[in-house]
Amino acid sequence: MKFRMVIWLFVTALISTSQAIAGDLSLWADKMSRSEYESKVANAKIDSYGFHYDIIDGIKTIFGPINATGLHLDNVRIVAYDTAAVYSDGGTTITNSTIEAPVCIQSAGINLHLDRDLLKCHLGVRFTTRYLINNSITNCSYSEQLSNKPDTF
Repeated sequence: MKFRMVIWLFVTALISTSQAIAGDLSLWADKMSRSEYESKVANAKIDSYGFHYDIIDGIKTIFGPINATGLHLDNVRIVAYDTAAVYSDGGTTITNSTIEAPVCIQSAGINLHLDRDLLKCHLGVRFTTRYLINNSITNCSYSEQLSNKPDTF
């Protein structure tokens, strides 16, 4: 019982710190209309993964939603207007990145690894399965709710 209490206090302190660090967490897509967003996507370049992207403020901005199953994405910004930005069925690692959407990531709950990310979303990670296998979320800041599995994350 004491062990659970200590972990709960640590997680609560970590969550408070993460939310305080995040700063301005207004959604990128909230700053434009749907037609402006669609225009940006239509004029975007396409990378080797088939993702629509543009370089905005010196950072590769990927226009979602994207299927990132089996990928390692580092130092990117992923935005989506009214869906989850990233879909993953397993083996996805995202580091040093910013994700902005109503739901940042929709995951099957297998091998999802997030490290040093800023999740500017109403829901950071939506797990779609009952069981979670080998997932980690470390040093991430988020705006509202980290996951739909608050007993785990």
